[in-house]
Amino acid sequence: MMNRLYYLLPMILGLVGLIFLKKHFDSSKVPLLLFSGLLYAVTFLFYPIYGISFSLISLIYGLTRLVSGEKQHVMEYLKKYSILFSLAVVGLIPWIITLIYNRKMLDLYSAIASSRARITPLFLSLCLLLIFVFYDFFYQTRNRKILAAILVSIVSLIFYELSMLHYLNREMWDFWPGFMVQIFAFVRRYYKYGFILLTLAGLYLLPNFLRNTRLKDLEYSFFYVALSVFFILSILPKMLLYNFNMARFMHFLWLPLSILASNGILKVSGKNWIRNAVLAMVITISSFSFFFYSVFFITFPHQRVSPTYYRTEELEAMNYLQKKPMGTVLSSERIAYYLPFFSNKFSLLGGEQIVVGLDKKKQDYERFFNWRTQSKERLEILNRYHIDYVFVSKEDIDQEVFDRLDDEKFLSLVFYEGTTKIYLVET
Repeated sequence: MMNRLYYLLPMILGLVGLIFLKKHFDSSKVPLLLFSGLLYAVTFLFYPIYGISFSLISLIYGLTRLVSGEKQHVMEYLKKYSILFSLAVVGLIPWIITLIYNRKMLDLYSAIASSRARITPLFLSLCLLLIFVFYDFFYQTRNRKILAAILVSIVSLIFYELSMLHYLNREMWDFWPGFMVQIFAFVRRYYKYGFILLTLAGLYLLPNFLRNTRLKDLEYSFFYVALSVFFILSILPKMLLYNFNMARFMHFLWLPLSILASNGILKVSGKNWIRNAVLAMVITISSFSFFFYSVFFITFPHQRVSPTYYRTEELEAMNYLQKKPMGTVLSSERIAYYLPFFSNKFSLLGGEQIVVGLDKKKQDYERFFNWRTQSKERLEILNRYHIDYVFVSKEDIDQEVFDRLDDEKFLSLVFYEGTTKIYLVET
């Protein structure tokens, strides 16, 4: 999350807004409520799913205050939240305008989000901190049935995630025994019915859960409910919330998870040396995640999927384009991925699933730079997509095509440096 400002900034703003909301509940000062609503509006503006999340957290907090016996009328709470959310939804206005006038971009984002595997819940389910949360929960409730039901649900979720990993990665066919493959196929086919059964079981156990948890304790109620709500949201089907990646709700589990786990650690470790040993174990195990996460972000730019580094002449070519009139550039996907940012020009190609009709455009790109293609065909491709510039690098095409393009009458060479050329299309 730290490597993306559109995650980090709304997280900070939302947390500050939540703090101001709590201060308003404690003091009833209206400016604190207004400032909280404005911060939520900016949170919505940065990333709507964060605005939705902090709105839910605010509702959970208000409900737990009511249930805990706070002497305040329900209508007073409704008045507070109507003011809060009226200000907060202002940040959604630009997104609504985008949805109305440029729906295609959000559709592309939805396609990206819906194509990803939900691996994060699997890792969370195996998280060491969750063990201490379970211990703290059992310490508070002393109810083995509810704890067993939660553990069965977690195990079911882990098994489902493994079946999805198997489905998305065919190489796992060689890893899992034959009977496991059949079980995975069965789970994938009937998992929806499993979610229905888990929902019914949850509704059946809910009254028992409410009776045995310390609802009179504001702290425990708030953090347990927040942990449960956001865990459920993070594993819901991807079709909800306009195909947003539901696993993003995992970002809001760190606060309740860490606080409840710390309570569990304090209860497990009666002596200081035990407490220190447990903390050392948690830190040691967690350090592996930090290490591999750092290694990933160091090695990722070297991958050719989405290059971060270009040749000097390629960057000079993009700087050259930046000074030229607006237009569309035909180039390889390697160049096109970041070309709009460096040159302020449109690119025909780009990253997968963020370009409309990418497969057809890639075919035409390959045909344009094929040495067998005739001049007439190349000109038809340029006219079809209204291409203004052709960006060529020796790293992407054959030497013969690199030289032959100079002979095309409709291409005027305007930039040539080392292994890179730019042609102006003159039709």
